[in-house]
Amino acid sequence: MKYVSFGVGIFSPFGIGGRKWSNDGLTRFISTESMIATLWINPTVAYQVNPTLSIGAGIEYMLARNEAKRMINQSALGAGDGELGLKTTGDGWGYNAGVLFKPSEKLSFGLDYRSRIKVKFSGTAHLRNIAPAAQPLFCGADFDTPIHTNSTFPDILSFGVAYRPLEGLTLAFDLKEVRWSSFKKMDIDVQNEVPAPGFTDTSTPLDWKDGR
Repeated sequence: MKYVSFGVGIFSPFGIGGRKWSNDGLTRFISTESMIATLWINPTVAYQVNPTLSIGAGIEYMLARNEAKRMINQSALGAGDGELGLKTTGDGWGYNAGVLFKPSEKLSFGLDYRSRIKVKFSGTAHLRNIAPAAQPLFCGADFDTPIHTNSTFPDILSFGVAYRPLEGLTLAFDLKEVRWSSFKKMDIDVQNEVPAPGFTDTSTPLDWKDGR
């Protein structure tokens, strides 16, 4: 019997939760805090073509949040470390599609693809404890400005096999490729630039590699 099924999935495929490092450590000028959170909302429809073959597809809506902090070396200005913090949120759209093949009641094969999702982030960058020598350029010891950046989250290709030798027992094996190479670089557009001390737009190469 052919039939159509609908469903909605809500989950978090990517994320780094609340990692913190010492404000006095050797890596403090690279990072002292990092948090990436995502939420995927995925309505999907599936159709049984025949008793052995089913297909499905859906749309994906992603919400994302990114927070980061690092210290700024101000020793050349005769001052202690400053702090740079970023807080951004954004969203984006994608799609997914899959095939399920069941040659028997005990054996099934599945193939699933989830597209890349480009997320447009907006938020705020803040500087704290600015060196006294640089404070006239920032009009004080603290400075805030809106920022914008984009990130393309990777597409994912999955293949799985399931075998049910006994009622209530299923053995499964799957392979997954996450195409992290979508993270090529991070460009940050600073709305209120301060060129003299170098507080301007930045571009950081990432060059991530795909993983399996």
